[in-house]
Amino acid sequence: GMQLAFNKKEELWNALLGKKNEQLMISMKREQTATSKLRDKVNEVNQRLRDTNDHITGLNEVNQRLRDTNDHITGLDKQLAESHEAMEAYEQALGYKLHAIKPLEKPLNNDDFLKDRKHISQADREANTYDAQQMIRMQDEAN
Repeated sequence: GMQLAFNKKEELWNALLGKKNEQLMISMKREQTATSKLRDKVNEVNQRLRDTNDHITGLNEVNQRLRDTNDHITGLDKQLAESHEAMEAYEQALGYKLHAIKPLEKPLNNDDFLKDRKHISQADREANTYDAQQMIRMQDEAN
């Protein structure tokens, strides 16, 4: 009788343990599923971070290109300013030359051009004669 009662108790105990075991298995499965979902989320966030990082790297490259372009433009501006100054100096020198020659109202035909050349040559001759006379006068005064 004692053995029977013991067996019955063991049977109940085993059944109870079986139930507990089953519940533990279900609980572990739930935990594994939750962990797996969490791992997927973490991987997804990490991928987004990598993508964002790549994007930032791209933006940095674009910024560097913009800086290079800006430096290039600054260089071109400087060259342009220098060219402009040289051009102004050239125009000024040209202005003095044009001022020295009588201003021309109309385009020259060949005859006018030759006459004008003659006029300039005449002016040169007169200036040279004057200079020569001055030199002779200064020598005379020195003697």
